[in-house]
Amino acid sequence: MRALLLVVVVAACANNVPQNKATGPDGSLKNAKEVRFENGEATDKGIVTYPGGDRYDWKVVQLPDKQIGSLEIKLSWKSPRPGLQLAFDVFDQYFAEVTKSKASARKKRGYTRNELVENARGKYYIRVYAVGRGDAGTYRLAVNFSGSDRTSPFPNPGDLQIPDPPRLPDVPVLVLPCSDDTFDVKKKECADYCPRTRALAPKDWPPCAGGDKSKCEAVDIENLACWEDANKRPTCPTPWRSKFKRWCKEPTTCPDPPDPEIKACKPQGFQTRVLTKSINGDDTLVTVGGGTNKGVAPGWHARLLRGNGPAFVPGGDGTIVRVDKERTTIKFHQTIDVITANDQVSMEP
Repeated sequence: MRALLLVVVVAACANNVPQNKATGPDGSLKNAKEVRFENGEATDKGIVTYPGGDRYDWKVVQLPDKQIGSLEIKLSWKSPRPGLQLAFDVFDQYFAEVTKSKASARKKRGYTRNELVENARGKYYIRVYAVGRGDAGTYRLAVNFSGSDRTSPFPNPGDLQIPDPPRLPDVPVLVLPCSDDTFDVKKKECADYCPRTRALAPKDWPPCAGGDKSKCEAVDIENLACWEDANKRPTCPTPWRSKFKRWCKEPTTCPDPPDPEIKACKPQGFQTRVLTKSINGDDTLVTVGGGTNKGVAPGWHARLLRGNGPAFVPGGDGTIVRVDKERTTIKFHQTIDVITANDQVSMEP
């Protein structure tokens, strides 16, 4: 009762105090408190309070050796006033995030969060925390494990009965129309074709008889035969046209208006830094540098980089919610601490 009263007092005065000002030993991953199983069940109790400077409690559970199964985690809590939220994250023995607890379900004056880890094995770390600056509560963490021997967790491929795929009609042979690049006098598709590069066909090639259109009689920018003739080659047009890229150098800068055929006009991915971040329910909203001035659009892919990269944070894919001229707002399903430790974002078309 005294502990809950303490939570009430500090939560009523949600001052802007450091979240770890009064944390105990289990406030760090290194000193995570071990929660031991008895008959497949383990429980623990505690208090977390952001206003009181004890935001985090770390727990660790060691699953039975050589077993694999389902790990069910349930967090229930009571708060000094309605609406205060607690949550938990789960990490494996390699400290990679496995899952985050889903949105709470109210039950009388308390709340609960549940999560199920399938194919669980080895060791798991659980971080119980107060979600926002004014959140606090007394909690009960219940962990249940239902496992079996994992000496052979996967079926023997030789025992699997996999039917053959359904029969499909034969894929038709792809026949390319005749062109200068595919010209061959032996191909029936070229029987009526006169190549613009006249030297490709015999002198007496019938399709080229009577008004050979492959010749450049007068300089004509649309006649490719003129481009083949170095003495009659037209001047490269402005703006640049991809039709003549064989002879005209592609621009290295994007013209105005942009030409989608020019590589320099195609949006390029880039790496940027998180500028601001804020809690939004179970998610975190961040703003990063770079917006429409770098071609960013709602369909782009945003991912958190581990450190400065090139590896990505597991589960670090974000959803772009707003694009301004020089800023982009992204929603990540990660805690502020994870984003603070990994504040570089990869932006890709």
